[in-house]
Amino acid sequence: MVLARVITLRFDPTIGSFDDMPLREFLKDKEALSIREHFFAADDIPYLAVFITYRLSQVKRPVAAAEATPKGAVVITAHRKIPPQSPLYLCQSH
Repeated sequence: MVLARVITLRFDPTIGSFDDMPLREFLKDKEALSIREHFFAADDIPYLAVFITYRLSQVKRPVAAAEATPKGAVVITAHRKIPPQSPLYLCQSH
């Protein structure tokens, strides 16, 4: 799903630029598809309106093995070899 948001940044004379921290914070967990900006002034104060189309990131929080594995289950990792005489190997080879 594509979403949209407008963030308005005010010119900060102490740093001589627009403070983009609100924009950075907003985008930290999102995938920006497009960003367009529009400069304007209100009461002699410069502003930058930023129009963002974005998608929520698909990055998921890693789940600890203890949380993801049911009690008593055997965990087999991809890099562990199963010997041919193992019952698990025999079941998978049929």
